[in-house]
Amino acid sequence: MDGGPAGADTRPVVDGDAEELAELDALASMTAAEQKARVAQWLTAAADGDSHEARMLALAFWQLGAYEPAMSVLRELLAEDPGHVADRLNLASLLLLVDLPALALEELEEAAADAVGGPLQTLTDRRLGHLRAWQAAESERIAFQQARLAAYREQDVYGEIGPADLRAWGGLSFALAGDADSDVTLDEALAVLERARAAAPEDPQVLEMLTRACTIAGREPEALAAMRALEVAAPHSPELARAREAGDAAEMRRAVLGRRLTLLDEVAREGGASAGAVAELRQLVKKLPDQPDYKAMLMFALMTQGDLTEALRLADELTAAEEVSHTVHFNVAQVYRAAGQPERAERHLRGAEQTAENDEDRADAAALRRLLEGQDRAG
Repeated sequence: MDGGPAGADTRPVVDGDAEELAELDALASMTAAEQKARVAQWLTAAADGDSHEARMLALAFWQLGAYEPAMSVLRELLAEDPGHVADRLNLASLLLLVDLPALALEELEEAAADAVGGPLQTLTDRRLGHLRAWQAAESERIAFQQARLAAYREQDVYGEIGPADLRAWGGLSFALAGDADSDVTLDEALAVLERARAAAPEDPQVLEMLTRACTIAGREPEALAAMRALEVAAPHSPELARAREAGDAAEMRRAVLGRRLTLLDEVAREGGASAGAVAELRQLVKKLPDQPDYKAMLMFALMTQGDLTEALRLADELTAAEEVSHTVHFNVAQVYRAAGQPERAERHLRGAEQTAENDEDRADAAALRRLLEGQDRAG
């Protein structure tokens, strides 16, 4: 299920005095330099181990729209104090704000288990009930869409499907391909959309969906061809504006999926992947099987869960490719090391060093080498 329930209560739970709350509210009216200076103060205090200041830092990030750093701070706090209900409620709210409701549900269930009476339990129960009700409604919606999908497939078998039906079938398949609870793959949606385009080559709706689907799938030539056709059929299409703003198909694809993948990768790396994070990653791998970086994230997440058997299977699949990216080398090296295969780990660590494309990649590879060498000396 993608997205979260409309109207969900995602307000932060704040534990601070009136002066601190006023300071958080004042962030919005500060200049960028003032905001940076104040956040730096909270950051320094948090680094010194002050958990209250760390919570203020998380709320400041939240107030400024920096959801990912806010979640990182909250996860660190929860690692120290797993039973802190307000922190868990705030993490759940942020996960809803970035369209990860399955992970938000996990956090709310944890909060419900830890809340013992009082306003926080009331708030937790209300938010959990709302999200569960939305989840049930989403399940019904998906079941209805799956029934529609079955009807289109049956029409197709009997040769009773025309251009309008193909467009509707393609749109439904494309929507379901982006839904974590659906078994429809992006390849299947693309196949239907290609048929819809063949039946109605100048249909703007079909061309818009095809442009977006090809972009997400990383099929840049097909995406560009669909965009050119769309420029003729509907020169003012919002899909064209979105593509032009992104600059190219690869950048557009990153804009569509990058935020979600970054968050899932972060969840998978911080203290062990949650079941929800692994489930989301499995769906991404299933729906986009030709994208090795997603499979690398799943592999790493499984390793953090202690499932080395499946992690090694994925590592072997990834390293069998003709070209292996820096990300894949970097993650595979750690999996082979955890599995007690130091020679293979070293080979892929060298691969990570050789395929580094920027200073950040090189710094990551160097840090991993220092870590592994330190483990060797300690062992």
